[in-house]
Amino acid sequence: MTAILLLGATQSPPGSYMLRELKDVAQPDPVSWWPQTLGWQILLLSLVLYLGYRLYLKGIFWWRNRYRQEAITALQSLSAEDPHWPTQMMKIIKIVMVYLEPKNASLYGAPLLEQMGRYHTKASLASDESFQQWLKCLEDPHATRPEFSAVRQGLNQWLSGHQMPEARHGAT
Repeated sequence: MTAILLLGATQSPPGSYMLRELKDVAQPDPVSWWPQTLGWQILLLSLVLYLGYRLYLKGIFWWRNRYRQEAITALQSLSAEDPHWPTQMMKIIKIVMVYLEPKNASLYGAPLLEQMGRYHTKASLASDESFQQWLKCLEDPHATRPEFSAVRQGLNQWLSGHQMPEARHGAT
């Protein structure tokens, strides 16, 4: 019962003669994080400008390449069960090719694959059997369809690895 009474009571500072002369320690003034000398201010300003410039370049890079991610997302949304997936893939690729160069709008079939191969030096889409079947399937609906995942994977690799033409890249 005494423990309960002690917890409820407010405590007063000790009144012993030894502690009577103690005083609270004054808190020091807060230290400013702003540099105090001109040299450090110039260094901070140059660092902020450099980081701003890097963010600007990163934004420009993202803006120029946002079509890639949009096309990859559109390809990933396609399903092998959809009977129109070959046509949908062709529409996505045509949109990307026309974005890269408007003169690519008239390309279709083997010339389209050859032009795609010019943008991506490591990809040989024109000689790939699954892409040949894909083109045949677009022209003849009764032709055997290629493996969906192979075509989608090849197009994803092309989308993520192709290089934009220099004239378009420098103009933007």
